[in-house]
Amino acid sequence: MEQSKILTGAVREELTKYPLRSQDGKGGDAVAVLRLFITGTGATFYILEGEPYGEYEGRENWELFGVSNMERGEGWRYDYFSLAELEGLNLYGGLVHLERDQHFTPRPLREIPEVVPSLTDLWKFEAEHKDTDE
Repeated sequence: MEQSKILTGAVREELTKYPLRSQDGKGGDAVAVLRLFITGTGATFYILEGEPYGEYEGRENWELFGVSNMERGEGWRYDYFSLAELEGLNLYGGLVHLERDQHFTPRPLREIPEVVPSLTDLWKFEAEHKDTDE
């Protein structure tokens, strides 16, 4: 099985501190562990949580949860992603592919300016209804 080129040593170790659903209800205080992007498209992913999820087409796979702006015009939204599927993206002779922002350091979502405008109302709604969900 081919290892992930995105989840290298320290990044893999940091992500294992945040298994799926470990940051539920944290809103803007949820920590973005890594930033991924698809070259040439503007698509960006801030990954909050992840767990190993077997393999996909011979590659190591992780189920990831985070926010993305994949849907143009829709703003940022929470979603689940398959790391192996994203890593398998290779279009136009490799010009369009997944990369990890090597300079990104983990930080709360509220400290990422491009995300805040789209998610502030959702965080407010979650905070107001936190006690009623239980």
